[in-house]
Amino acid sequence: MTEAYLALLENELKPLIPLGLTAAIYTQTTDVEIEINGYLTYDRRIEKMDAEKLRQAHACLTLHD
Repeated sequence: MTEAYLALLENELKPLIPLGLTAAIYTQTTDVEIEINGYLTYDRRIEKMDAEKLRQAHACLTLHD
């Protein structure tokens, strides 16, 4: 799941930044019912993505003065 999320950032979101994209939100924090695209499992016991890899990827997307 981490690799798919990082690919989404790289291939879908990053190209939109020069075109004016200023924000994006990943709203599926936990799996619910039959959906399995949450950051956490339905019972919230397992983190399904590598938090450090996400932090690094997100740091590259933010503006720094």
